[in-house]
Amino acid sequence: MTIKKSMTTSDKIERFTSMIADKLEILKEYKAIDFQYDGDNELMGVVVELNTMIFTTKELTEIKEREIEIYIYKEIGMTLDELQTLEDSFY
Repeated sequence: MTIKKSMTTSDKIERFTSMIADKLEILKEYKAIDFQYDGDNELMGVVVELNTMIFTTKELTEIKEREIEIYIYKEIGMTLDELQTLEDSFY
């Protein structure tokens, strides 16, 4: 993987959305069945990874939390707080 040193904010947003696209698709499928967990490690892994990626992106880029939340809500209809609550439910 190469490090892109001259990425614009728009490039970073595009890269972020690309990196989380597969996780959002999996969450859409689980949302359709009301997040029936039943000890399924896939759901837990996806939520933990997604929350970690969101936190890291907020902390290490100029992408604002609100921009991320709007995108996530548009894609899967969940707020960042709801994602965190879902993650907390696994422990």
